[in-house]
Amino acid sequence: MNSRERVLRTIGYKKVDRVPLYGDFHPIVWKRLKKYYETNNDEVVRDNLGIDFRMVFMDPSLGFKKRAMPSPVDLWDIGEGRD
Repeated sequence: MNSRERVLRTIGYKKVDRVPLYGDFHPIVWKRLKKYYETNNDEVVRDNLGIDFRMVFMDPSLGFKKRAMPSPVDLWDIGEGRD
């Protein structure tokens, strides 16, 4: 069973050969793992460790306009930046 099949079957609550693995490591750990596996390619490390999930990121659309976030203060006036 490959990673894609394993993840899709898990999401569908079906039996799999093993639990799908996710791995995101501290940069120092990545550096050591790359040295251990003698590569600069993250995918080689992930494949060797049997990691099934991948992070996917997307930039905001060109028309995106950043808005000010509401104050992170709750009903009782408690929140970030409060003493």
